[in-house]
Amino acid sequence: MTDLRAGANDAATARLPKGIQAVTQPINRLPVYELVSEAGLQKINDTSMQILEEVGIDFYDEEALATLKRARCNRQGVDGLF
Repeated sequence: MTDLRAGANDAATARLPKGIQAVTQPINRLPVYELVSEAGLQKINDTSMQILEEVGIDFYDEEALATLKRARCNRQGVDGLF
């Protein structure tokens, strides 16, 4: 934190009503985990694309159906096939 920013924080804290403490931004100290390898991510993506292509999704919202129609999505009733 630069001195200029530290001064701004001090000034803001000084303006708080008596008995109120300034809230600081929490810091994420959790370690980073790689739960899935790059190959695993690719497999998840490939499989999800296969499901979308072969099974599709049912859309019941009129706005969603209109958006799909404008995008020239291959639709069969309320099914959207990608």
